Amino acid sequence: MQYNLMRRIAFILLVVTGLFFTGCGGSSEPESPAGRSPHAAAPDCVDLTGSPTAEIKMLDDKFDPDCFTISDEQELTIRNEGTALHNFSVEGSDIDLDVSAGEEANTVAIGGILSPGDNKVSCKYHLPTMVAELKVV
Repeated sequence: MQYNLMRRIAFILLVVTGLFFTGCGGSSEPESPAGRSPHAAAPDCVDLTGSPTAEIKMLDDKFDPDCFTISDEQELTIRNEGTALHNFSVEGSDIDLDVSAGEEANTVAIGGILSPGDNKVSCKYHLPTMVAELKVV
């Protein structure tokens, strides 16, 4: 009888411990490819406004920065500092630029191409890992 009581107490402790650790597991919201929740503001977005041209680097497996804000009056310089061919595509737009290793591409003022708001950038050759967020203000 005492053995059954001890088994029940052990079972209850096991269940309570499991519930405790489940509650501490963090958000159940799925993350975006860039590692951020798709609904959360990106606090680490780099502000590149303030100059006529904003520069974005493409490395072997990522954009640098991977989240950036530019004004609609700015041009972009996209520099491939990686060893492979990369691509700079903005979802929902005509921006689709291939940039060879060691080369760069330039755009006109981004406001003539994109509306203000959040835009997903990707390298079509290195999906799903090579993505970035572009905020136009």
